[in-house]
Amino acid sequence: MDKYIILFLECFPFLLFLGSFMICFITKMIIKPPIKPKNKKQILTNKLIATNFNKINWLSIFVCLIFGIVGNIVIYCGLTKTTILGNQIMAIVIGLGMIITTLFLMIKSLIDLNQTLKGKFVIVIDHLADKEMIVSKTEETHNRYYFYFQDYFKMYNQSMISNHSLYNKSKIGDKFYLVFSKHDEAIFRADEYELENNDNVIKIENLDRYTNITKYKEEINDERIIISKQRIINDYFNKDQKKGLIFDYLIALFFFAFVFLLALLKAPIFVYILIGIVIIFFLVMSVISTKQIYDTISNIKNDNYTIRKDNIVSINDENNFKDANVLISFKLKNYKKIVYAEKKDFYNTEVNDDIYLIFVNKDKDPIKVYNAKNSTLDDNLKIK
Repeated sequence: MDKYIILFLECFPFLLFLGSFMICFITKMIIKPPIKPKNKKQILTNKLIATNFNKINWLSIFVCLIFGIVGNIVIYCGLTKTTILGNQIMAIVIGLGMIITTLFLMIKSLIDLNQTLKGKFVIVIDHLADKEMIVSKTEETHNRYYFYFQDYFKMYNQSMISNHSLYNKSKIGDKFYLVFSKHDEAIFRADEYELENNDNVIKIENLDRYTNITKYKEEINDERIIISKQRIINDYFNKDQKKGLIFDYLIALFFFAFVFLLALLKAPIFVYILIGIVIIFFLVMSVISTKQIYDTISNIKNDNYTIRKDNIVSINDENNFKDANVLISFKLKNYKKIVYAEKKDFYNTEVNDDIYLIFVNKDKDPIKVYNAKNSTLDDNLKIK
């Protein structure tokens, strides 16, 4: 019996590869988009929408394939490289988890595809209000492109992902069809596409009824606070910073545990090298972030900071549309750079109001700003 199990595990990577290839090939054939007519708008059919929705593509298939094969290797090594029952059970559990995850993602993608072909989606008509390109430090092909639509962004505080070609040819004010299902979304320029029918078109305010998107609710922080040294530290080292640090260290810890498992299973040396590089990367990033936070907090505790009071000259002159829901910007009388802050803390701010800026050590930019209307300086703090 053991021989047949080992034989199956040896053949499984080939079977998984063949199955993945067939699923990808069949999917591409099913949703192959029609040829776009010259100088005419293309009809926005279910099949065309599925082409943009569908998560089963060559890259995702390859990722699923690698993930499943690694799971198979873990099980194979566990059954053949060790005779310790505990190690074998651990290898089987982890390997099966990876294989089941792979199969689940592929089956889910096929189900989503079928739902799209049946017309299980909604369409919203909106106009482009802002766009943003985040430049990659490595390769231009890794740049990320985001669109911000007038009504969709204001109501749901969400952007949508674009691509290089669509980003370059789209202008502010262009009309778009925004297509949504429970798990996917896609955008189409109205200049290039024509709706097959209006049955799926809905009003923007009803979008949350058909998708997992929730309406954006503007926050207002009307708490009157006392600015103390500890308050500055707590506001600087906030929940987001803590979560980021914890996440980085947990990722490194996960890979450490994975290396330990592979050591028990006597994996090839190149596997340790690859995972070691990943561990070093996360550890270096975590150490750099930790040191920066530690230095800032130490400077505050040792009174190496300055509080300056300044006067607001204008509001939101430099604020982009994409930041309008959560950020507010100020031009100040003395500090010559634009200052950005969370909108919820400055909901009642007007021109000629005062704000407090906190500078640490010799830094030229403030680490925190406070609304003078809603705050009072602690007796131990002085404006310099």
